[in-house]
Parts: sequence; C-alpha cells; structure tokens
Amino acid sequence: MILDGVDVTSEQKVATLASRIRRKISEIDLLINNAGIYIEDNLEQLSSEKLIMQFKTNSIAPLLITKALLPLLNHGSKVAMISSQMGSIGGNESGGPYGYRASKAALNAFGKNLSIDLRKREIAVFQFHPGYVDTDMTKHLGVISPAQSAQALVKLIETLTINETGTYWHMNGTKLEW
Repeated sequence: MILDGVDVTSEQKVATLASRIRRKISEIDLLINNAGIYIEDNLEQLSSEKLIMQFKTNSIAPLLITKALLPLLNHGSKVAMISSQMGSIGGNESGGPYGYRASKAALNAFGKNLSIDLRKREIAVFQFHPGYVDTDMTKHLGVISPAQSAQALVKLIETLTINETGTYWHMNGTKLEW
C-alpha cells in the first residue's frame, strides 16, 4: 500500500492516516518513511520558521508515523528511514544547509533510538541515504532516477536483518558514518 499526499506534519492527519491504514491491513512488513523537504539556507539566512518546518517534516513526522503504526509492526518487520548523507555529522565537510542537515541528523538519532527500543520486539530499523536522486529537491541535478534509487534500496533492505538494526547505509550498500 502506498499513500502519498498526506500532511505528515499534522499529528491529527497522521492519526487519521494510521486509522485508515489499520482498517485496511493487519500488519506491515516494511514501513518506509520517505517524507522530506529541503529549504536552502546558510548562516545569514537562518530563520526559526524554516528550521522548524524542516524538523517537523524530516525528523518528527517519521517518528510519529512509526509510533502511530506500531500496532501493525510485528516480529520481523522492518522500518526504513530515508535520511540523507547530509545527516552525517562525521561526514559533514562542507557546512551549509543548517536546517536540512540538522533535521536529517535528528532523524538518524530518532531511528537509532527506535532500533534500540524495537529490537526487543524483533523489529529492525535502518537509516538510508537514497543517493543523489534526480528530483525537484535536487533541482533535477541528481545522477540517478527515483526508480534506480528505489530498486537499490529495496535490494539492500532485503539483505539487512535484525543483526544490523540501528545502522546507517548508502543505497550502494556501504555503511555510513554517523
């Protein structure tokens, strides 16, 4: 089941979404949290409104969606958080996009926390960088198509087990630095 066009920043709409999903299906094998926005900024352009908007969409929404759908996740389920290499603190060598970087780093922290809390239920949680994808967000400068990224991510997700829960991956199969 694919649902798009949902305002993931509204707790009420997330609850409604979860209710709709629970009426249609009884369990989720793979939950992919893929909402994201990028607002260009630099030190001179920072505003709390733009920072908060990115945090609500990029990090808080996936956490709340996972919480809302938790009753449908069972032993063996997987949760994939679509993050970004820009969320790597150790890999940040260029500075810039404060809101996007910080919101994706927060998503990684939430995903790591979830991996610890959900491990006892044998639900695995992973963070992924989808590659430099040709989308509106990248102004169509990306080097791979959304379909290529999705295919690579699906293959990678299929290989990962509960033993790798809480890890951060590039779509090409290499582990990323936190």
